[in-house]
Amino acid sequence: MILSDTDRKILHRLQSNLPLVSRPFLELSKELSIDEDTIIERIKFMIEKGYVRSLRP
Repeated sequence: MILSDTDRKILHRLQSNLPLVSRPFLELSKELSIDEDTIIERIKFMIEKGYVRSLRP
């Protein structure tokens, strides 16, 4: 499966220091102009497909 441009943007941001705040996906959604629920759905998809193995601070 090929990642979409949105998935690549999210993945790149996850790999380059996710914000250490109480709602990091909300901050990421503001930064990328993507709905927070969409960010969470896309991350779940990438975890299921093996593109993301873990999320850590």
